[in-house]
Amino acid sequence: MKRILLALLGLVLLFGCGGKRSTGGSVTGTITYKGKPVNGAMLFFHPTSGEGNDIAVPATQEGTFSAFDIPPGEYKIFVESSRIPPEALKGPEIPKGMDPAKAEEMKQKFQQMRGQEAPTIPFPAKYKDVATTDLKCTISQGKQQLTLELKD
Repeated sequence: MKRILLALLGLVLLFGCGGKRSTGGSVTGTITYKGKPVNGAMLFFHPTSGEGNDIAVPATQEGTFSAFDIPPGEYKIFVESSRIPPEALKGPEIPKGMDPAKAEEMKQKFQQMRGQEAPTIPFPAKYKDVATTDLKCTISQGKQQLTLELKD
């Protein structure tokens, strides 16, 4: 009896906890402006049907991105740049008279905190608003490759 219960429990776990199959599409791609990667930006896939929410997809420092399980449909894509102001990347001001070893340690900690991310390269403002962007795509089931080239 114990074996039957264990077997039934195993079947319930096997079939009842099976992963839900995705009905959405997956997309990978690159985003560039004037041949340079649009680094560290956030892409937003906005459903043109008006149903559903925007889907945020981060771009890497190399301008690559990937997203999975996006509902099929038509999308407009708008882009927001990273929020790191250029002056924040210069690092802290070292007080005069500070011990050089301490100053170097402070610089290294700052470098670790900020990582290797640079602010997103400048690109045309029209891509920053869903109303003015001309980037569009159609997502269908399965894998897709997208190349986004921003233009003046």
